[in-house]
Amino acid sequence: MFKGCHFPSEVILETIRYYLAYKLTHGEIAEIQKERGVTVDHAPINQWVIRSTPILENKVRHQMKSISSSWQMDETDIKIKG
Repeated sequence: MFKGCHFPSEVILETIRYYLAYKLTHGEIAEIQKERGVTVDHAPINQWVIRSTPILENKVRHQMKSISSSWQMDETDIKIKG
């Protein structure tokens, strides 16, 4: 999925997860990765997110179990002042 990238796929997936799970900017994610010993600029992070998010979403949607094809709701009656 990440052929031709200069970084291992684990680093790319971790970076994308930070962006999607937490409300962090690309610069903040670059700082977090720098603390972990990975020097990456904010521009590739943006490209990774744009390219990979639709692909990851499709893979996850196919693995998710459907909850149900129908929904039911109980009826509730409330009497006010008699």
